[in-house]
Amino acid sequence: MLGKDVTEIKLRDYYHHAIEWAGSLKLGRELERIRKDVKTDFEYLKGSLIDKELLSPSAAEASDLNLSILVVDCRERKTPPLPEIPGVKKIEY
Repeated sequence: MLGKDVTEIKLRDYYHHAIEWAGSLKLGRELERIRKDVKTDFEYLKGSLIDKELLSPSAAEASDLNLSILVVDCRERKTPPLPEIPGVKKIEY
């Protein structure tokens, strides 16, 4: 953004999180926390752009977050299988 150091911009084009397997419930909670954090960063960026008059409020309202989550299962034993979570793609490694 104009006049800002790139490290000050919270939104990134790629996020990486390592989550140690502790069951389906914890995985679901962690993925929901990550989703929330990314959405918060996105809303912060839109607000900053509006404040600097680089984005109109109506354009910000029309801008949706396009978030894809990919879970890579690196466990040696793949049991139990990863749960089906809406909006999450899974692959085994």
